Amino acid sequence: MKKRAATRVKRLSLLMVATLVLAAVVSSLAQAAPAPQQGPIRVSIDEAALTLEVAPQMVGGRVMVPYRAIAERLGARVGWDSRTRVVTVTKGADVMRLTVGQTTATVRGRNVTLDTAPMVVAGRVMVPLRFLGEGLGARVDWDGSRRIVSVRTPRPAGQAQLPQGPPIRIGVAGPMAFIAGEHMWHGAVMAQEDINRAGGITVGNVRRPIQLIRVDTNEILSVPDAASAVERAITRDRVDFLLGGVRTEAVQAIQDVISEHKRLFLGVGAAHPILTQRVADNYEKYKYYFRVSPLCATHLGTLIFMQLRDVAAVVRRELGVARPRVAIVAERAAWVEPIVAAAERVLPGMGMDVAGIWRPSATASDTTAELAAIRAAGANIIIQVFIGPVGTVFVRQWAEMRVPAALAGINTDVQGGRFWQATGGTANYAATMATLGRIPLSPHTIPFFDNFMRRHNNEVPLFTASGAHNALNVLRGAIERAGTISVNEVIEEMKKTDFQGLSGQLVFNERHDLKFGPGYVMSVGIQWQNGKVETFWPIGYGGTVPYRLPPWMRPSR
Repeated sequence: MKKRAATRVKRLSLLMVATLVLAAVVSSLAQAAPAPQQGPIRVSIDEAALTLEVAPQMVGGRVMVPYRAIAERLGARVGWDSRTRVVTVTKGADVMRLTVGQTTATVRGRNVTLDTAPMVVAGRVMVPLRFLGEGLGARVDWDGSRRIVSVRTPRPAGQAQLPQGPPIRIGVAGPMAFIAGEHMWHGAVMAQEDINRAGGITVGNVRRPIQLIRVDTNEILSVPDAASAVERAITRDRVDFLLGGVRTEAVQAIQDVISEHKRLFLGVGAAHPILTQRVADNYEKYKYYFRVSPLCATHLGTLIFMQLRDVAAVVRRELGVARPRVAIVAERAAWVEPIVAAAERVLPGMGMDVAGIWRPSATASDTTAELAAIRAAGANIIIQVFIGPVGTVFVRQWAEMRVPAALAGINTDVQGGRFWQATGGTANYAATMATLGRIPLSPHTIPFFDNFMRRHNNEVPLFTASGAHNALNVLRGAIERAGTISVNEVIEEMKKTDFQGLSGQLVFNERHDLKFGPGYVMSVGIQWQNGKVETFWPIGYGGTVPYRLPPWMRPSR
């Protein structure tokens, strides 16, 4: 009978579901809560009494407390997903997830059973204090006679009193003359400052600050330059770890260098599946590579088509085009091949026709010929697949020529940086998929987004900025869990990563690639509207706005 009831609930509207869930929670609380006992329960952390928004409660023999106040006092970051009613608590690379009304929680990806399920009281999620405190490395003691819970952190005087060790040298390897490399460096510096401000990375019994080494790979223009730059970083600059890479062909060459020198490299910009397929095919040689950002091109393609479906719906609704024609414009680079092949295969089944495929150079300075051909082909939508500087050229000329086709796909330049200025303010209605938008993909997205723009003259952070920031934090967690910077031990801890990053939860699969799907890393669709970057996809997500067609697409009246 319960199964039939659950089936009926799924068919209700979202509002009805929310109402029923709330009623169930209130009912369960009414049944579970015992009769009040004499005197309130008090909580202290390191001898300092806490004042909590909702008073601690004894339920099922366990002290329940508001999770956010306790977790943040213990140095953790917190998240709450109101749709799934999941609490996420992150400290370093350690993650706990608890679900309201359920006694199964996860710690570092492993299921554990709670004596008492989390619950909502007065609008606050309450969780078992002992489970939360001990999960964050604290000692929790209960004095029943005085009804006091004492929480003690491992080093009451603070970790900064640990001996200071030499810096950990981390190379940031990217095309520093291009916006993707520049933002990679900015994102890494922001993470370095946060980590060093907190005392650095705990390695065994010492604290070691991060020292960043800027490594210009010049990979947009030269693959051999990239391999040579990384080799110099290892042999001359003596880096302990590296992060970076944007162009797939360059990262393949880098993989051979790091394999020879046994250096861990966290990829933050190259998407082709071959990079992690090499890990699967020859693990001992290529195990030194992990992709932290972006998603694999195969998954990016899936997201492009999901975004394209919604853009096509706007074209159909507003222009009356029953079967839109789609132009595919992709730079000549290895990483785009899976996306182009998938588009040719998938679009007809989505009720769209391929108007043609154009392949300009990633560094082309003129795309008017391609745009004229796209106009002649009668395209209604353009899928862009660009990471090189051709992206700015293409959009500027698209706007100047008023090509009557809506933009979708991936264009790194459109994601932000100095794009608006580079197009002379003509880039309204340019759109792209992006790693970040100013919507709460995680509790850390908007604070990072705003801080980056404040620091860098209102430049919108590119995916390489968030990728580098995530990479340093993931690496910190792996080193701290390993208690050493020995590469094999750190690799083993990297494989256990379950980290709440800037665009969702980072978890690696067996080929050292990001897991993809609900609950993991997400992407968004952004569009320039009135000189500002707005997030238009996923539709209905908090903070999104409708996609807008350029006015020259509409028939004159």
